[in-house]
Amino acid sequence: MIPSLYEPFKKWAETGSIYLLSDLHLDDADCKLMDENWISPNEQIDIINSIIMKNDTFICLGDVGQANYIKRIKASRKILLLGNHDKKKDYVDCFDEVYEGPLFISDKILLSHEPVYGLSWCLNIHGHDHNNIENYAADCEHLNLAANVCGYKPLNLGRLIKEGILSGIKSIHRQTIDRATVKSQFKCESYNEINIENISKSLSNIQDVIRKFDINSIESAYFYEHPITIHELKELDDTTIGEFQNAISKKFRNFIERLLNMEINNDSGKQGVLFVYKSQTESSILEIDVGLIHVDELMAAEDLSEVNSYAYEFTEQAEALSFLVSDSKLTQDNLLDVVVSFLHEVSFFGYEQEDLGENLESLHKSIKEIEEHPENLVSYSSEELRKKWGLPKKEIYPDEDIRKDAFYKAGMEYTQYCKKMELKKMKNRFIDLCGL
Repeated sequence: MIPSLYEPFKKWAETGSIYLLSDLHLDDADCKLMDENWISPNEQIDIINSIIMKNDTFICLGDVGQANYIKRIKASRKILLLGNHDKKKDYVDCFDEVYEGPLFISDKILLSHEPVYGLSWCLNIHGHDHNNIENYAADCEHLNLAANVCGYKPLNLGRLIKEGILSGIKSIHRQTIDRATVKSQFKCESYNEINIENISKSLSNIQDVIRKFDINSIESAYFYEHPITIHELKELDDTTIGEFQNAISKKFRNFIERLLNMEINNDSGKQGVLFVYKSQTESSILEIDVGLIHVDELMAAEDLSEVNSYAYEFTEQAEALSFLVSDSKLTQDNLLDVVVSFLHEVSFFGYEQEDLGENLESLHKSIKEIEEHPENLVSYSSEELRKKWGLPKKEIYPDEDIRKDAFYKAGMEYTQYCKKMELKKMKNRFIDLCGL
């Protein structure tokens, strides 16, 4: 028995042990593309049956391959978490239970096919990473059980727990308390050394940067990046497109004037800095992105890859106007992009943030729900979302996912490198300004 399991999953350990393995790809044609030494499906089944007993539970974390081989696994109970190559209808007859998406089976154990990031209060047991080269976050505990990575041998969950794999993982409640304490202590210590006044004198705040541009340039750039869509006119049958455009233009210009005349008010105890870094994503190649960091966190970081970037659509406009703008060359060469990004963030809930209160309350409720009931977290695959919204199914080429993953990983590595370089330049600049 594993007493820490949530009630619906305790039955898995009632008669024997729980074993986990992922990415069997039994008799898949593209196995050799992932690993040229991939063994045959019969060899895989033999290895599994040499470890698992008849009374045990076998959990596959996705990407099964040919279903007929599963019947040969001698476990009394067989569980499947669907992978990106799996279709539920193909496996309902050979698995006792089939789940879609990540699954919390206890307070500290999350099962998934693909790795999940940012949940430092749990162990994520997953597969999908056939080369074991995922850039796993430092504060997350991951166990990659892709078959070719772990020698095609299923691992015993109970034994892993007894050996202490969960011992270093704090609960989400403990981490929330610890982080609040550390943040409070660090703020006092760090600001004694950081001369924010010197930094503020050398860098412009975003309100002053907006003043550098004429309103026509800002308006053109903003609506080029965030165009008005035709569905916004659906309830305005008596309004022409020209009339609607003029009305939006007037409202947008009033929004700019309001920001320029607003009194800055930042009592958060944090000084934000906006900066530009080069970025490559699936949808854009060699573009730029705008990030927001906090000065104290940048100055305290030994590893710049761990410096957090923040969204700020929930920040009140008077506070957001206090953000400084980096004086690095890349940022200064792209100031209009910084302005457009800022205006979009601070107007996310209306030009006057008229919907901010309601959405902020909803956010707090959601955070509380996650902290108190992490087992209720759900996720959707792209296929599920397409089905939900009635979108046509995309055509997938035989090894497209593999190549797409490689492209995505390369893009992420490039983006993280470029971001780190900009943060390094910014930190060195602040060290000089503070005389440290």
